Amino acid sequence: MVAFHKHRVSRFLEKEKADVYGQTHPIENESLIFQSLIMLDEELKKLPTEESLAYQQAKQKCPRLALSKKHKLMFLRCEQFNCDLAAQRLAKYWRKRSKTFGDDAFDENLSLEGALRNDRSALGIGFIRQLPGTDHMGRAIAYVQPRILDRSKYCKESMVRAVWYTMHAMLESITVQQKGIVFIVDLKGSKLVHFDVKMVRACTASIKGVLPLRVSAIHFCQTPKLFDLVSGTVHLMLGEVLRKRIINHGGIFKDETDVEDLEQYGIYRNVIPKYIGGNAELDHESWLKAREVTSKWKAETRSRSLGRGQWQHKQIVIPASLHAGA
Repeated sequence: MVAFHKHRVSRFLEKEKADVYGQTHPIENESLIFQSLIMLDEELKKLPTEESLAYQQAKQKCPRLALSKKHKLMFLRCEQFNCDLAAQRLAKYWRKRSKTFGDDAFDENLSLEGALRNDRSALGIGFIRQLPGTDHMGRAIAYVQPRILDRSKYCKESMVRAVWYTMHAMLESITVQQKGIVFIVDLKGSKLVHFDVKMVRACTASIKGVLPLRVSAIHFCQTPKLFDLVSGTVHLMLGEVLRKRIINHGGIFKDETDVEDLEQYGIYRNVIPKYIGGNAELDHESWLKAREVTSKWKAETRSRSLGRGQWQHKQIVIPASLHAGA
């Protein structure tokens, strides 16, 4: 019976050729999506009660999200339409989301004015930032700068919520859901005091097997000699799967070499930050403010629609003037 159910999906599943990281990506079609959604629901019903409890609560408290096709598709895409694994990840996601946000976990969009209302300081630090562009495949690029961390200015729990928010911002793109993300970890100027092991461990625990994100690679740039002292701990936290996706571009004072190395992986100079030799200007505060404006506009639009009794399950088209970077 299990083999029969898997055949219902696999007969519609074709994949592209392996990319620069050796990863393959499903070619989506209506039949694949339709059958996968049916089978995902079947797999979710099979999960033990204790594993699916948080998801059951989500279906009651924020049904527009939890029951939506687009929400379920994120997990199917992440697991390349393996419905069994997608069901497990979805249930684990809601368990971790409930633990991370408490009652605010059921704030549908994990909004800045809602679930993140007390995390503005951690968000403002920009430990992980979404770069204003993608690689050649359409992957989002997460830029990490350990040297900007100051533990006196944030708490671990708040920073984890900030990371969740940034990851969800990347997931707003269907292409990112399909292709995944890459990390660029800029270690220039980093010292031992900047390596907040407990916080990084907590963030990593949210990424591994929880968030519906495929991590294609983790590029370490300008690694100082002291990194040898903590690399073992970092590798242990990442786990076996993510550890295999580390690409170390080596020593300090190598801006141009780092850029050339990254371009070999389809990450071009125009999206690489100036901090490591690229051309991209980063303005994290403007990115946050633009998202605040957009979030408030969505909330007000929905409130007005609900007040008129006309709310429907439709995607809101945001005016061009409110887009980040406009």
